[in-house]
Amino acid sequence: MTLPTYLLTNTYKIYMSDHGHTELERFHTIFRIVHKKILPQQIKGVFSYINFDKLIYTMLENNNDFSEIVSEYALIQDVDYYFKVTLQLYLQGKGYSVNSLWGYKGIVTDQHRYIRYNDGREVCYNKEYDKQPITKEKIEQLRRLCTTYPSDIIQDEQFRYARNLYKTQQNYMKRNGEYEAEKKRVIAALFDELTDSSKIAIRGGGRHTWFLWFTLEQKTQRKISYVIDSDPKCMAAKLGVEIIGMDDLESKEIDTVIISSYKSELTWYNELQKVTNGVRIIGLYDYLEKNGIHCNMEFYKPEYIEEDIVWEE
Repeated sequence: MTLPTYLLTNTYKIYMSDHGHTELERFHTIFRIVHKKILPQQIKGVFSYINFDKLIYTMLENNNDFSEIVSEYALIQDVDYYFKVTLQLYLQGKGYSVNSLWGYKGIVTDQHRYIRYNDGREVCYNKEYDKQPITKEKIEQLRRLCTTYPSDIIQDEQFRYARNLYKTQQNYMKRNGEYEAEKKRVIAALFDELTDSSKIAIRGGGRHTWFLWFTLEQKTQRKISYVIDSDPKCMAAKLGVEIIGMDDLESKEIDTVIISSYKSELTWYNELQKVTNGVRIIGLYDYLEKNGIHCNMEFYKPEYIEEDIVWEE
């Protein structure tokens, strides 16, 4: 179809992307408006699609001031995963992490992201790769702004398979809740053993350290001075902690390194022994094992067994 010249030259063009598939920013989209009367500009603030009608009215009125359609923050929300095949796969108890299947409610600002998941997890991190720690006051402010997830939505027929996720998790916690609580207690005890004057670094800045960080209370997080990773834009770079390389260990005067990896703990332990002198090296899983906690997989993954799993059509 060929459009008339008038439409081609006078039409507002709105370019909107899907949310994409990145590690942390699934709720962020690319959004552009093009028209010959609109001057090139980048509008500061947060735009929510809830205000899409205001955007249309602003454009139709030939108004170049878009300040009224943005705000300091926007609410975000995603529902629990409800696709049958995926849920069946993840609930087989074969080491798949169900953490990504839970819905959430959250707050986005120009600087921070706050997410409250339906399984009880809460995360808050920087939008950019910033060494600036997130204060307790900021987290509390974002927590107050975040509204409650609509709990009745799970009863909708669309989510009949998602209900199996909830029932399986309830069975697991009934059987293994004390183990999960003890696991968190031992992890906290590891950091409590280290003095406030210790220079602590975490080896590994990926998903494992992301979950470790949010297992800790904020006062314990502040004990961590650095994360060691070859990628300055690793996941942990958004946690408000400095990312350093292996070559920086001596200059940063680090005295304790905690290895944050299930699969690479022994390899990284041996590597660190070769490049450090007088530094205490602690493997997280070695420490857990010595304190009576045996993990068959990453500590943040629920270890479902057949009797936990519920599947109802």
